[in-house]
Amino acid sequence: MRKVPFAVLTKLFIEKPFSYLIIICTLFPTLIIIPIIAFVVNIQKDKHEKYDYEDISVNGMAAKAKIRTIDTMNVSVGGESPVSITYEYSSNGKRVVDKFETFDLDRINSPWKGSTVIIKHLNGKSVIQGLNKFNYPYIVFYAVPLLFIILVLPFFLLFFISSLKRYLLYKNGEVKDATIISVEEKSGLPIGNIGERIIFSYSYIGNSGAKEIGVSTEWDFLLLYIKAGNTVRVFVSSNGKRTSLVPALENKKYGWNIT
Repeated sequence: MRKVPFAVLTKLFIEKPFSYLIIICTLFPTLIIIPIIAFVVNIQKDKHEKYDYEDISVNGMAAKAKIRTIDTMNVSVGGESPVSITYEYSSNGKRVVDKFETFDLDRINSPWKGSTVIIKHLNGKSVIQGLNKFNYPYIVFYAVPLLFIILVLPFFLLFFISSLKRYLLYKNGEVKDATIISVEEKSGLPIGNIGERIIFSYSYIGNSGAKEIGVSTEWDFLLLYIKAGNTVRVFVSSNGKRTSLVPALENKKYGWNIT
């Protein structure tokens, strides 16, 4: 097993066409957009939206509260809107005003205004008993960046797996002599020639003793000095399904001593 640093895997990934674009499209939403959204959402939330409903319901102290207002929220789900109930109660001799949002419309009507309800309060936080808490669907703000990540992720994984296979070939592949059959330059896209590459075809003697044909796609155009008929060194996987030219730079840099 050869010494092949993680930096080689990174290099194999980024040398592929569109790799930088894929990295940006994957990491930018993940590391920048989503954290910014999370920060903004947290700032926008009212304090009562951050309450732990279960904790207060289980561990809170029961008390009576007087409803001050019942307002319809500017949110519509399935054609209906939740309501925000403002109420006040006494805790340790102090008057506390709080809010509770719910979708239990069938339990909310005008006679409730000014009436008394049972609440539970804990450390200055409270919830109305007998009503289900409405949670604003903040997840919708994450929909676009998450969708973007989902669309790009398959390409990221495809590039990564391809690079990982080449990396493992560098690490564990058997070294063999090969004779170059052909060298073909492939042009890239019309704009910037993105995707330009060299395809080397070569023959070598496999583990069975029979002649095998291998193909290696390279992005390093310094390899154009290699011509048909030249003898080169290649890596071959244990099952013979993957092959690659031995990279001269890594061979020298990491002391593989493949000559």
